[in-house]
Amino acid sequence: TAEDGTIYCSTDGNYPSVHKNLYSEPFTLSGGETTFQAINIAENGLVSPLGILSYTVGGVIEEAVFTDPVIELALREMLKIDEDDPVMTDRLWEVTEFTVPDEAQSLDDLSYLPYLEKLTITSRRLDSLEYLTPLMQLKELDLSGCRFSPANLEILGNLPELEKVNLSD
Repeated sequence: TAEDGTIYCSTDGNYPSVHKNLYSEPFTLSGGETTFQAINIAENGLVSPLGILSYTVGGVIEEAVFTDPVIELALREMLKIDEDDPVMTDRLWEVTEFTVPDEAQSLDDLSYLPYLEKLTITSRRLDSLEYLTPLMQLKELDLSGCRFSPANLEILGNLPELEKVNLSD
């Protein structure tokens, strides 16, 4: 309870509920993006405007949990990490160039490579290029022989460092 009312907040993207979002103690923000929304309800019942704050917590070192075993194996070999040892995210930050193996089924694990500068993905159908959005340091992208919707070109345009793109067949 604040001096002039009660605070309700949420971090799940929903408007704070008076039934379940009473602010009673500090909470921890997880790694990545978090949007914090809060309202204050005064003792007389007046509700404050919605306060919205966005936070980015980066540089969190944790164990990488891969969705594609082929990409995991390629990265382990590149970084010389034994299969019995955990792959920590800070080790993956060392990777600046990567070629996706042809056998890889999912590209979601590319999000573990935020300092990637050069990426090669060849001859595959790509439903989306959304997996590229965390790659803000990407300078070169080779998508030779890949097929994807032109609607995905906006994602490429939003990569601030991207200088060279190969889309040839």
